[in-house]
Parts: sequence; structure tokens; C-alpha cells
Amino acid sequence: MENLFAHLIPPEDKGKVKQSTLSSLIFGDFISPDLPPEMRVYQEIFSLEDFSSVATMCLEEYNQTHKTPMNLVIFRYVLEHLSRICRVLLQPGGNGLLIGVGGSGRQSLTRLAAFMAGQRLFQPEITKNYGITDWREDLKTVLKQTGGKNIATTFLITDTQIKNERFLEDIDALLNSGEVPNLFPPEEKAEIMEAVRVAAAKATGDKNAELSPLALFAFFVSQCRAKLHIIIAFSPIGDAFRNRLRLFPSLINCCTIDWFQAVRVAAAKATGDKNAELSPLALFAFFVSQCRAKLHIIIAFSPIGDAFRNRLRLFPSLINCCTIDWFQAWPDDALARVANKFLENAEIEAEEKAAVVTVCRYFHQSTRELSEKSVS
Repeated sequence: MENLFAHLIPPEDKGKVKQSTLSSLIFGDFISPDLPPEMRVYQEIFSLEDFSSVATMCLEEYNQTHKTPMNLVIFRYVLEHLSRICRVLLQPGGNGLLIGVGGSGRQSLTRLAAFMAGQRLFQPEITKNYGITDWREDLKTVLKQTGGKNIATTFLITDTQIKNERFLEDIDALLNSGEVPNLFPPEEKAEIMEAVRVAAAKATGDKNAELSPLALFAFFVSQCRAKLHIIIAFSPIGDAFRNRLRLFPSLINCCTIDWFQAVRVAAAKATGDKNAELSPLALFAFFVSQCRAKLHIIIAFSPIGDAFRNRLRLFPSLINCCTIDWFQAWPDDALARVANKFLENAEIEAEEKAAVVTVCRYFHQSTRELSEKSVS
């Protein structure tokens, strides 16, 4: 093992193969992006710097050719996930389940990977009135493009876009069999079979072969399975994630799973080893420690009424974990300064201004004294 992965072992590991060593093992066909996808060679990427340069170049080209550019910073964490998504898209029938919180780069890296793989990316545009009918029409469009026109397509959907659980039923069917039952009416099926007739006959080796409708549609489904790559971006937070995985096991059985850890880089850096592989528990503990160190909570309460006393009694951390600062009634000099501040632009004589300040201060103090007497 040590001899096989010697080129990946950093000097500080003293020739020992660790988990961090294997995370540096990256394969892909994207190191020669100028070649068409069918001519690229799947090979080991020996230099992360070369991979970073290719990714940066592809990102710049993507931003020049798309209306909504992406502002990505390329570093090791990005390259690792990018290589995994590219490998999923390279496999015939490859699908991916990207698990991570929003903002961890799941959608952006999928878009970049699809662009690098030379595939079309389709993501449903969810509107307020988007329903099951619109969803089925989008599925028809994608399947006709993929199976009928033989165009490799990346279908990207996130958990926030799943307005109806029936969406997941259709995705589950696509992952399992490559088709959605009863999606196409008979007339659309006939159009599909005519569209793939030439390609299906060519695939048999006999361009003049007469294929049955069943064989033609089976060829269409096989094209969909090979050319359509479904990428599902889910957040692991909440019960919906667990429930969906339990109800639709194809999300696990038919997908390559890639976990996006938003704090992995910072946590690894804090250990002193940027390439350290940390457990999910250690990563979340680091996240919590960062919250405790960087988050400062300021609570402003009024002491009037029973709510204040009840809250302190129910939640003793409000006293034990906070520095208490009591704001007492303003002293005379403070009231005078405030009154002078608001009257500084008033066009009155200095003696009159001083008298007004005295009156304002008297109003404030007398009102407070009368309020205290009425309460007592």
C-alpha cells in the first residue's frame, strides 16, 4: 500500500497511508477540457494545482456563456466534491445524492460539473402555481431530449423544489427503471418511437431492421437510463430527509452519495492539519464551538411586570451566563444635556432656553415620581 500510494503521502506522515492520503486520490477525464467528452481519457489527477487551473478556466468559460455567472472560490474542498460529481456524470446511468445544508455549494458545483462534462443541465423552475401537471410536462421534456435526441442531460432538483411528494415518486421510478409509468399518452409514445427508430435499428447492427413498438420504446428507455443523470440536493436537517429516504430507498440504492460538510475546511485547519479527515461529530462540535466563541447575545428586558421575574426564574442562564447591566433613571445632568441637544437649533434667547431645559427636566422627573407613587 505504501509503495502504491507513495506519491500521495505527505512528508509529515512518514510514509504511512492514512485516510487523508486516500482523499487525495482523484481520478477524472476533465484534465483535457478542450477535447470532446468521448475522446477524453479517464486518468489519475496527480496535481491539484493543475486540476484547480482547469476548474478555474472552466468556471470562467461558464460565466462568459451563461446569463447567471457563479462566483466560486476554488480550493481543495471544492475540487474533491467537483471530481465526485464529474465521476457520477461520466458513468452511464450515474445519479447522485448530494447531502448538505444550503450554501455548501451543491447546486453550483453540479452546474460546473455538468458544464465540464459537456452535458445540458435542466432544473425545474418552481413557481407559486407549479403543480403535478407542470412537473409531468418537465419530465416529458427532459426524457424526450435525453432518450429521443440522445443528448446527455443532468437533471438537478433540490429538496426545497419538491412541493409535492409525488415528485419523489416519479424520481424514484426514474432511478429504478428509467421511466415513469403512464407518463406518455399513446400519441406521444408513437412520436417517440418514430424519433428513435433509426438510432434503434443502427444499434442492432442492421439499419434496415424492423423493430416492434415494444422494442423501440425499450430502446428509448435504455437511452434515458444511460444519458439522464439525476442529481438530488438534500439538506440533512429535519425529519423530511429521513422520512424520504425511508419511503424511497432508490435515493440511496441508485445514487452515489456525497456529503457536503460546510465547516470541514475550517475545522481541519483548526487541528493544524488542513487535510485532516474529521468525523461528523467532531465537525459539528467545531461548529458549536465557533458559535459559542463568535456569537454574542444581548438581551434587553424591562423590569416592569411579572414577566421579567418569571423568565429569570424559568431560565437561570439569563443570569448565570450574562453580564447584567441595569439602566437606572437618568440623572439630572443627563436630562439637561438631552434637553440642550434638542433645543440647540431653537431660535430663543439663552435665558429662555435655560428655563425651558429646567421645565423639561421637571416634567420628566415629576412624571416619574408620580408614576412610582401610583404604583406603590
